[in-house]
Amino acid sequence: MPSPVRPRRYPSDTTIAEWALPEPLLPVPACQTKTGGHPEKWPRRQIVDAIRYIVDNGAKWRALPSGYPPWETVYGFFARWNRRGVVTYIRDQLRRRLRTGLGRCAYPVTLIIDSQSVKGASTVSRATRGFDPAKWINGRKRHVAVDTKGLPVMIMVTPANMQDRDVARELLWRLRLTHPQITQVWADSAYAGQLVTLAEDFLHITLKTVSRPKGAKGFVVLPRRWRVERTLGWIMNARRTARDHERLPQHSEAHLNWALITLMTRRLTRQGPAPATGTKRRIPAHETGAAGRNQGTCTLYSGSVSSLKCPRCTGTWPTSLVVSTSARREARFLGRTVSSVVASSSIDHQRYPWRASSVSIFITLASSGLMRARRYSSYWSNSWPSTLKTACRVQTTRLSRPTARESAVSSHTSRAAA
Repeated sequence: MPSPVRPRRYPSDTTIAEWALPEPLLPVPACQTKTGGHPEKWPRRQIVDAIRYIVDNGAKWRALPSGYPPWETVYGFFARWNRRGVVTYIRDQLRRRLRTGLGRCAYPVTLIIDSQSVKGASTVSRATRGFDPAKWINGRKRHVAVDTKGLPVMIMVTPANMQDRDVARELLWRLRLTHPQITQVWADSAYAGQLVTLAEDFLHITLKTVSRPKGAKGFVVLPRRWRVERTLGWIMNARRTARDHERLPQHSEAHLNWALITLMTRRLTRQGPAPATGTKRRIPAHETGAAGRNQGTCTLYSGSVSSLKCPRCTGTWPTSLVVSTSARREARFLGRTVSSVVASSSIDHQRYPWRASSVSIFITLASSGLMRARRYSSYWSNSWPSTLKTACRVQTTRLSRPTARESAVSSHTSRAAA
């Protein structure tokens, strides 16, 4: 078996600090599970270094240097991890860790979306490419949703001939399903029209557009939109993503995610370590609301949720969340809803951590008690595996804002006790 320690030869290779970030997020090898499997021949750090080399340098898979594992092995891990959602899971966890280190809530409520058309190579099939008449580009179009810090939240790749507002329907739908805390999205004028009304009425998302100033010529920095433009510029720094070479759009999305994962790991190691995941902290009773007064304290994990003062909860009755071990990393702020999730032991959360997060998302959306969650019932029944539907049971409690009389009685009791 090759040595797990490999000298760092290329700028794209991970350092010790960078490798410590994605290593615990990768799935457990099959040989270490109950079902068993053949031991992996190549260390996973070398696999990740090889993928980062391909993305950063834009080389062909068959032109992978001899210092890395065989290209068939690297491509196999690349395709399997992307198909099982591992790459997206790593991207989301790194984004939350970055936001927590910046003092922001781990779950953004405001996003900025935009698209970028890039040329397609000869390896891109005719069925997955198109011609963008506005940019005169024959290839594919990338639709990116980022938070207010420019960190990626969702990426979609479509043929270049598709209109932005048509793709935005699917993009906003996916954002509502996977990120239910989102309330506002900024975009350019291409997303105006009926999409604004559709997002407000059916998805409960406020879509606002930012237009260019009248009479402006040349390049103009537009408010809020410049953040997503900067993210697109970050993506173009990786040579593999400067042009689309992939036969499958899913693999194009994977290359974009790996380019941003490399960016976030370098930023995390440059700024210093983020708060350790799994560190318990006690929330004061005045921050936990009615449930806090009844239960005393609410235990959250500071690795995924830094503070209860979420932008969405500002000015409203605070939220209290009590979640099980399988859903602690994916705790969601949903107004004044408290979800107690108990997961079944039939799902191996150590081997499939991203499946545990999917279970948490499904539970929170479909059983949170919110009125708009009922509209997703048909989507869940058609798209989610039956194992995820029956694996968990949920108990939800609706909290109400205290009345003026209750607040007066509570304050009088506190003064009397003091």
